Amino acid sequence: MYIKYEKLEKLYYKSKKLDEEYEKRIKDSSTIVTNLMIYSEYKKKQVPLFFKFLPKHFKLQEEIYKNSKKIELEFQKLTSLMMFYTVNKLFVNEILYTNKVEGIHSSKKAIYSELQNKTSKKKFSKKEKLVGIVKKYENILKNKEEKIESSEDFRKIYEKLFIDFLESENYKLDGKIFRKDGVEIKNDAMEVIHRGILGEENIQKEVEKVIKLLNEKEIPSLIKISIIHFFVEYIHPFYDGNGRFGRYLLSMNLAKYVGKYTALSISYMIAQNKMKYYKSFKEVESKYNLGEVTFFVENILENVIEGQNSILELIEKTIEKAEYMDKICEEIENQRKDVKKIEMQILYIFIQDYLFNEFEKIKNKDIAKIPNLNKTQQTINKYTKELEKKGFIKKVSSRPLRYEIESWIAEKF
Repeated sequence: MYIKYEKLEKLYYKSKKLDEEYEKRIKDSSTIVTNLMIYSEYKKKQVPLFFKFLPKHFKLQEEIYKNSKKIELEFQKLTSLMMFYTVNKLFVNEILYTNKVEGIHSSKKAIYSELQNKTSKKKFSKKEKLVGIVKKYENILKNKEEKIESSEDFRKIYEKLFIDFLESENYKLDGKIFRKDGVEIKNDAMEVIHRGILGEENIQKEVEKVIKLLNEKEIPSLIKISIIHFFVEYIHPFYDGNGRFGRYLLSMNLAKYVGKYTALSISYMIAQNKMKYYKSFKEVESKYNLGEVTFFVENILENVIEGQNSILELIEKTIEKAEYMDKICEEIENQRKDVKKIEMQILYIFIQDYLFNEFEKIKNKDIAKIPNLNKTQQTINKYTKELEKKGFIKKVSSRPLRYEIESWIAEKF
């Protein structure tokens, strides 16, 4: 019979046998006791963060790895263009929502423009300050692994992530590597809910422990990166940007151990479950939970799975639309005998652009780069003119040259 595993705090209010249960849990052979310490109000001393393995944790991890493989397989069912648009959507949403969790407004248009390296031409670029964060997440997309071997590596990641903010007072660091003074986190009622570790020397010592745990081979990857996510926020090594920094590290590690697409869905899902996410942080530090991170880790793993499911749902909807699109294209081809094969291929690209692209319309020069089409831009320009004459597409801009499908085709969807 399965005995429900409850939070220590809950057991304290039920039976008051907190010390006995704590000792039992921390000495259990299925418990991971870390070298990461937090202050316990109940014990009046530092206690280690610990995680107890339960049967469901094996299932959660197994589901995450299975989902990652499934996502890869489902993506293979899409055309290269559909996949490109879907990944763009994931990328933009991940940055949008990691900012949103902190109450920072960003626009999808600005994030996408920075991804396409066009921000210098946009008036909103300086205001939204997206250069650093977009470049860092782009590294995840490009499978560029970042090694963290020292406290200096933490600082380098922070500086690159917030390169646009470094002149702002809150982002300036007065220590050699981290902040020198104290920092407080307040809720909406301006009540202090957490104080970061005091003293740069202490911060550095704790960060070194994080790095040691990160490189620990004996602890399952998903468990250790979830524990680290909590502890980085607990340390609060910087004056500002700690939340986004912590979620970037989590995404970076998810990309390394699970897959880049999974890494691009975690902040989106955390934002959907924001209250529960913050509550799970608070519970680890609560007086009677004594540093147990079991339920916090569960919360992170569940968010990862929900994020993966949202990707699978997005791909499924894309496939459904694509199947309907194929039927419409077949109808057009059967009805209009004046359409050449290459023209139909190009029209198919414009229909995909209409259905799946949330951002700016595709350029003719980009169509020429699509795999398997093997046509020069000059050839593409020639056939788009023909498609325009035949009433399939209309020009939306000349510089750069862009077209979109005519309304009679759009109405079919």
